[in-house]
Amino acid sequence: MTRARDFADLAGSAAAGGITGRNLIINGAMQVAQRGTSISPATGAYSFSLDRWKSYSGSSYTISQQEFAAGQTDAPNIKNYMRIANGASTTSLHQLIEDVTTVSGTSVTLSFYIKGSSAYTLEIGAYQNFGSGGSATVNTANLATVAVTTSWTRVTATFTVPSISGKTVGTSSYLRIDIGTGTYYIPASNTTEITGVQLEVGETATPFEHRSYGDELARCQRYYETGAIAFDGNQAVIFGTYSVIKRAAPSLTRTGNTYSGAEAGTFASYTNQYFYVTSGSTFIGGAWTADAEL
Repeated sequence: MTRARDFADLAGSAAAGGITGRNLIINGAMQVAQRGTSISPATGAYSFSLDRWKSYSGSSYTISQQEFAAGQTDAPNIKNYMRIANGASTTSLHQLIEDVTTVSGTSVTLSFYIKGSSAYTLEIGAYQNFGSGGSATVNTANLATVAVTTSWTRVTATFTVPSISGKTVGTSSYLRIDIGTGTYYIPASNTTEITGVQLEVGETATPFEHRSYGDELARCQRYYETGAIAFDGNQAVIFGTYSVIKRAAPSLTRTGNTYSGAEAGTFASYTNQYFYVTSGSTFIGGAWTADAEL
């Protein structure tokens, strides 16, 4: 093997422990917030907030994107963090990683910066969904625990993702990493802040892999995107393209419109690359969201 190939493996291969491509988490530095920078998620349901992040709680709570003061050293070279202002119930935080075969039966290390308004223990788990037509889901709690303090601390947890040997993998399968599960969740009436979340192959936590905002946004847009379109209503059908090819043909929703005719037009998903809009009587202008989340 050439020295050039050796360097390419070092620089770009997650399997080789390379400099880039190690982190399986998307938006681990909490940079992207297409749904808004302050959200009150639905209670009693898994809800998205900052891009790619889901949470669950039995009572009202808020999730917001916050910004560190310039020059801070609590989470070096990271600009943003997530704040979870918890209500009367415990809360869990989750990221769904596309394809349940990802790191199955493999030793991995999860690391992140975290602080709480009071100290507590947090349990890490994994939830394997085998997709439509696949095997029954497997929910594994207590893979590891970490200690949360009232100061910013980088915590690490090394565990083995359960094997999927003998399982049937269907369509739209995923691995969900659970931060808070089993016995130990984010406590009620606790404000927790978290950033720099990284999941990587191996038993050692390496420095957080920094990505540009543009890179992280494109990764997020594979699953969710917002946009707008305007055109003369005399045109019967207008086709548009998404900024990033979606994971699957998304659900397309018009979130607002401005028009001078009697109709608002119809927005419809076409493929994972294109969408179309049938016009109203004169002029259509519409904001939209395309949702291809797991």
